Amino acid sequence: MNQYFKCVLTSIFCSLFCIWLMWLIVGSKLVAQAVNEQMKTYDDALFVRLSDLAKTLEGEQRKATFELNKIQQGAQDLETLRKLATSRLTGVSVETGKLQINQQLVDGLNSAEECKKRGTFEHFIPFNHVFSTVPVVLPSFSLIDFGHGQDHRLKVNVIEVSTEGFKLDFNTWCDTRMSQAEVSWLAIGV
Repeated sequence: MNQYFKCVLTSIFCSLFCIWLMWLIVGSKLVAQAVNEQMKTYDDALFVRLSDLAKTLEGEQRKATFELNKIQQGAQDLETLRKLATSRLTGVSVETGKLQINQQLVDGLNSAEECKKRGTFEHFIPFNHVFSTVPVVLPSFSLIDFGHGQDHRLKVNVIEVSTEGFKLDFNTWCDTRMSQAEVSWLAIGV
């Protein structure tokens, strides 16, 4: 019986060992299978993320390329305009000047009593060079020094423009009192 008991115990032990070994093998296969499934899930998620990132980068690269092309086209357009403007401006002459209007030039400029002397004043301004066609002349006030207490009315016109010069027509009302004025002008022509 002792022998029989040893055999039974050995048989039970072997069976348990086999069961444990089978459990260990099957369990590790299940663990390996679970790990593989989890890794596949991570790999799939990583692939989706990388694909999205690649698409985003591709889109950003297209945008950057488009913007760079726009900038290059703008630079080309600017250069074309510069060349066109330069070619069209060849032969264009520009002349500028100023006329100081004060009491030495116009008597009674600061006095309302001498209105007849200062209501209208014309002054011829010759150009430094003769234009080949009649230029356009643009006047503007660069200085006005009025007296106080009255309404101020002042006007300047360009009249009688020729290739050699022009007249500035300076007008004030009788009650306008001023110490001085300065008229700047710009002549553009060929």
